[in-house]
Amino acid sequence: MKQNIKYRAWLKNEEEMCEVIGFNFIYETVTAICKDRSTIYMSGEQPLMHKIFKFDKVELMQFTGLVDSKGVDIFEGDILQTRDGLMVVEYNQDRFECIDSNDNNFRLYDYIYFGFTKVIGNIYENQDLIK
Repeated sequence: MKQNIKYRAWLKNEEEMCEVIGFNFIYETVTAICKDRSTIYMSGEQPLMHKIFKFDKVELMQFTGLVDSKGVDIFEGDILQTRDGLMVVEYNQDRFECIDSNDNNFRLYDYIYFGFTKVIGNIYENQDLIK
């Protein structure tokens, strides 16, 4: 079974979400594709903008390997609309879970497999949804 390993990063100072394209563990940096950045490189025909950030300047979120009912990738920190209300995706010990407003946790896979689930935001850009 092939697992797609993807990350995204919330830039703490810039308050912007970016797609992670690389890590440098020696220099403790993340390279990410971001909107409106000054460094450009070409990937095929499409220009992409990227920048390098120190580990302590970002919050990393791992792709769960699952998609919602519309085919949207689900990451840690996403806010999901489920049949039981709003849930936040978190990684807990050995699995991804959905956490409800009462701090109850449920296996994310069960919500994907058994019912309608839709990504409606994330905890950094859409905090108002979970207050």
